[in-house]
Amino acid sequence: MSIKTKIILGTMIGVACVAGISSITTINTKKPLVDSPKYVKIKQKEIRFDISKYIKPLNNKPILKEWSLYGHLLNKDKTDFEILVNTAGCNMIVFDGKEYSYHDVIVGKLRGRKHSKYDFRTPKRKMRVSHVVFNPWWHPPHRWWAKKEKDIPPGPDNPLGPVKIILKNSSYRIHGNNMKLFHSGHISHGCIRMRNDEAIELGKKINGALHYGKKVIVNIVYKPVVLETFNIENTSFIFLTVYPNYYHEKVNYKKELKTQVALILKHSQEDISLDITPLLKNLRKPGTYLYRVKRGLDKIVLEKQEYAPLYVVKNSKDTIDVYVNSGMSFSTKRKILKRGLGERYNNEIANNIIYKNGKYRIIFNGDSINITTSQNSFSCFTTTNPVNFSYNF
Repeated sequence: MSIKTKIILGTMIGVACVAGISSITTINTKKPLVDSPKYVKIKQKEIRFDISKYIKPLNNKPILKEWSLYGHLLNKDKTDFEILVNTAGCNMIVFDGKEYSYHDVIVGKLRGRKHSKYDFRTPKRKMRVSHVVFNPWWHPPHRWWAKKEKDIPPGPDNPLGPVKIILKNSSYRIHGNNMKLFHSGHISHGCIRMRNDEAIELGKKINGALHYGKKVIVNIVYKPVVLETFNIENTSFIFLTVYPNYYHEKVNYKKELKTQVALILKHSQEDISLDITPLLKNLRKPGTYLYRVKRGLDKIVLEKQEYAPLYVVKNSKDTIDVYVNSGMSFSTKRKILKRGLGERYNNEIANNIIYKNGKYRIIFNGDSINITTSQNSFSCFTTTNPVNFSYNF
């Protein structure tokens, strides 16, 4: 038998052996893969292996579903009125049973050592609201720092502002302020201060909830690591915020991060791992970090992006999506929005968008504009009520 005949018979036997195997692909390692044959001869050799398990089906869906730590910590059944306060980040998320709202707040300060007379930390605990008092008097508490203080009637000098929210079995309150320029931070003697207009609105909502027999729960947590995911044009992003450990609590940043990543993958029903190496590198430095999510060969990988507080995505000629995030000044967000909208930029649009986190859809219809917000969106903090107004271009 000639050498040529042996080669042909060997090839036929090889074909017969793999005839019963499905999803077999032959790859030419030196030449481009051709479409017509199922396998290609390479110098009298044939390479056959199943690559289906290495290839994920292509689709236009985002890799991760939108998720937020704050949304996860709020009540699961979504029937009651709940207020979540993160004292590490000085922020508050209110869920009234229908919609979310986000607020910057002032919480307790820590001067000197823990458990000393200068320790005014806002404690971690879960409480219920008793009632709401509008136009309250301020009576000095029985504390060393208030010994020389006197009662103050309702008015601009009242430290409680226009409203105070009483918590059951607690001396702590949620109230307004008498500051000329409000800014969030660790400043108070333990109470939670809000902007006066936001405090009034919250007080009215709580009164309505209590009138209809709802429980109003206040959950105070200390979370210096906050993860959230959001999607823009079918691309997933992870947003990491690291706050300073102002209260010097024993916090395992790495463990906290891994726990939240596991919750994200569980929520997204992803059965592959996520490479958190880029996230771990930024845990020691407080700040805000943004990552684009990509699907690798055997795991999800992260690509660091330049952080921006606002994104403008043009879906069509008259429909524009705007994603607003915290972390930078309002003037910076206004500049980015102006650059994104161009001639269609208007101060009324900016004022309805830049002051709260969320995903906004702007629809231009002639001389009128319709702005709607999405509940399942960036940070999960926005309301679902549309804002309508009109102006001339």
